Amino acid sequence: MTKSVIKIISPGLLSTIQDLGRYGFQHLGIPESGAMDKFALRVGNSLLGNPENRAAIEITGIGPSLIFLENIEIAITGANLSPKINGSAIPQWQNILISKNDHLTFEDAIDGFRSYICIKGGIDCPNVLGSKSTFLKGQFGGIEGRSLKENDIILANADRNNILHSKKLPPEYTNPIYGNHHILRIILGPQNNHFTDNALSTLVESQYKITLESDRVGYRLEGPELEHIDKPDILSDGSPPGAIQIPGNGQPTILMADRGTTGGYAKIGTIISTDISQIAQASPGQIITFQIVNQEEASALRQAQEQIFIDLDNNYPITKSNKQNLLHITDNKSKLSASTKKGLPLTSNTQQPQSSQKLFRTTVTSKKTTYTFDLDVNEIE
Repeated sequence: MTKSVIKIISPGLLSTIQDLGRYGFQHLGIPESGAMDKFALRVGNSLLGNPENRAAIEITGIGPSLIFLENIEIAITGANLSPKINGSAIPQWQNILISKNDHLTFEDAIDGFRSYICIKGGIDCPNVLGSKSTFLKGQFGGIEGRSLKENDIILANADRNNILHSKKLPPEYTNPIYGNHHILRIILGPQNNHFTDNALSTLVESQYKITLESDRVGYRLEGPELEHIDKPDILSDGSPPGAIQIPGNGQPTILMADRGTTGGYAKIGTIISTDISQIAQASPGQIITFQIVNQEEASALRQAQEQIFIDLDNNYPITKSNKQNLLHITDNKSKLSASTKKGLPLTSNTQQPQSSQKLFRTTVTSKKTTYTFDLDVNEIE
């Protein structure tokens, strides 16, 4: 069973339903699609306690106007497009409690280009080939394979009251600042040997401007030409996300979420996975420069990004609504016990697991020993 939670008053420039993408069908010519900025979507879902792949609204450039039909919890991540509830500015990258009939609007694009409206439980719409993501050119996924329009009703998953408790980002984490000049780290290849030495040096020493011919399929850039040794064509091969394709005119094209699954132009390099979110937040007219890194550096950057989600999973917020469930863990000669804030015991040597009501993860340090618990907490009458 689903519940109507949002009504679209006006859709903005381009608003679509996206999850993390559609995988396993590229051999059939079906692209992965999904969120352009997957990092922002993952954080938004994680903040709400959702599985990372839950669908959300991806908005581009100019945000929508919408009304909430139910009390619900949301998180807005990605670009700062000046979100407001009932005319008052609201923060991003954290949970917001929304009341029925609240009006969400967006104004100026302050930083970035794509923002994500994540809701508790995630958006519900039909799965097409294992994903709810909208593929506009294929006209499937999301709502009827199209962008959102006036009077569309957005549904929430029926399990939104049964998922893990909401979380918050660690205090040392700082929200992304995208800016107007985007430095993208790349690994050379797979066809960098198809280009002259001058082309390789030009790539990293030059600035490129994003043209108006840029969308969810790819970003066309304008700048110094990159010279092929011979012809620009290759036998068509797979097109990974972030591949930098160089056609005959020598101008780079960065392949994005709705890219074709194969391509016949040589690819001089590929943007590392952690920086694809950065290019997803770039808009026409802004500047791109490239920086070459090796696989070890790219792997370290990916691990650092994934650590954010590990920290987020372990960072359970204490709020007025959950203080009554606060656990006190006691280490008494290696015998661990748990009690409520008032000292009432929650564990004993003979206590057996019961059906789970809520799942909490907590870390306790005692005498330099750290314990990590996944706790099934049952409400006792």
